[in-house]
Amino acid sequence: MTAETPSPGTEPRRRAATTHAVSRARVLGVDRAAFAAQYDRERTALTERSNTLTLHILLAAHVALTIVFNVADDQSRLAFATLIFLFGVPFALSGLARMDRASGVLFGAYIVSLIVSWSLAYVVGGNESTPQQMSKTLSTAVWVVAILAHGHRLNRRYIEFALLFVLAWTIFTIATHPVTILNGTPRPAPLTGGLNQGPHASAYTMFGMSLIAFMMLRERSINVWMGRFLMAAFILLVVAYQVRTVWTMAIVTFGAWYVIPRLQDRNFRSIASVVFTLGVVAFVGVLATLSLINFDLDHFSSGRLSNYADRFGRLVGRDAGETFFGTGSGSDHFRSAIWWWAELNSHNDFLGTTVESGLVGLAGMICFLVGMFRWKGGKAAIIATGFTMSCVVSNGLLFRNNPVFWFAVAMALSGAAPMARAVAVPPLWNRRFALAKSGAGRSEGQSPAAA
Repeated sequence: MTAETPSPGTEPRRRAATTHAVSRARVLGVDRAAFAAQYDRERTALTERSNTLTLHILLAAHVALTIVFNVADDQSRLAFATLIFLFGVPFALSGLARMDRASGVLFGAYIVSLIVSWSLAYVVGGNESTPQQMSKTLSTAVWVVAILAHGHRLNRRYIEFALLFVLAWTIFTIATHPVTILNGTPRPAPLTGGLNQGPHASAYTMFGMSLIAFMMLRERSINVWMGRFLMAAFILLVVAYQVRTVWTMAIVTFGAWYVIPRLQDRNFRSIASVVFTLGVVAFVGVLATLSLINFDLDHFSSGRLSNYADRFGRLVGRDAGETFFGTGSGSDHFRSAIWWWAELNSHNDFLGTTVESGLVGLAGMICFLVGMFRWKGGKAAIIATGFTMSCVVSNGLLFRNNPVFWFAVAMALSGAAPMARAVAVPPLWNRRFALAKSGAGRSEGQSPAAA
C-alpha cells in the first residue's frame, strides 16, 4: 500500500471529520455571535446606568450651587462651578453624539462658533476674556445639550425632592434675611445670585422650577396636589421678586402653551391672527400715545433703549476682526455714558453675543435657539419661546449658567410622553435600566416609566 493510496476507511473518516468541524464551527460561530450580542447589551446597560448616575450627580450639584451661592465666598463658588463644568463637558459631548444629526449640528454650531470666535479674536488682538468667563459662557450650552440629550433618564422622585428642598431653603432665606431694596422697591431676600446682586437669578430659578412642576403634572409623574402646590409656590415667588423680564417670560411661555397646540385648528388660527393683528395695532397706538404725552419710555425700560442705541453704535464703529469675532467673553460688561454707575452688560443677549463673539457667535446663537425650537419635533418650542423672549428683553438665560439648568430640565421633560398614572421612575441602579429588559423599543424622549 503506497502513501498515495488511502485505505478503504480513510475517506469516510475524513468526510465525517470535515462535517464535524463544519458543524462545530457553526456552533462556535453562533456562540460568538450570542456572546457578542450579550456583551453589547451589558455594555449598553452599563453606559445607561453610568449616564443616569452622572445626570443625578449634576442635578445634586446644581441644587447645592443654588443654595450655597449666597453663603460661599467668590473663590469657592468659582472653584465649585468650574468643577461642575469640567464634569459636564464630556457628558454634553456624548449627548451631542446621541442627538439626531440636525440637532447635533445646530447645538454644536453654537459651541464651535464661540470657541472659533474667541480663538480668532486672540489673533486680531481683541480678546479680553479670561478662562473663567469663557467657561461660564460655554456652560450654558453644555447644560442645555447634556440635559436635553440625557434628561429623560431623570428620576422624577429625585426631581420632586430637589424642588421641595430648594423651596424650603428659599423660605428659610426669606425668613432669616432682611428684604432687599432695588430701585426703591422692597423685595424678598434672593435665594441665589448674591444677597447684594438683586433678585434676578432667584426669579429665573423660581420660574424654571415652576415649569418643571408643570411638566411633571403634565406627564403625571407627581402627585397632583403636590405638583400644584409646588407650581403655585414658585409662581408666587416669581411675582414677589418683581423681575419684569421673568414676568414677561411667564406670560409668553404660558400664553404659547395655550396658543401653539391650537394653531392646527383652522378656526382658532383665524381668530388668533385677528387678535394678533389687533394687538400689534394696539401696541403701536400705545407707543404713539406715550410719545405724544412725552412719556419717558426710556426711563420705563430702565434705560434699555438708550443703552441699545449706544451698543449698536459701538458695533457699527468696529473694525472687521472685531465685527466678525468680537472681543471675548465678558467684554460686554463695562461702564457707558448711559449706565455710568456700574459695569453692566447690554441687557439683550443678541447684542451681548455680538459684542463678545461677533457675527460668528451671533450666527451660532441663532442655530442654538433653532435647535431648541425643533427639539423632539417641536415639543420644547413653548419653553424655547420664553427662553428667546428673555434673550430679547434683557440679559436672559443665555448668560445665566445655573438657572438655565432648570429650564433645560423642563425642556427635557416636555419631550417625554405623558404617563398613564403617577408612578415612580426606577432607581438609578435598578436592572430594569438594562437594554435587554427595558431599553429595547423605547424612544429616546420617552420616560422610563412610560416604556
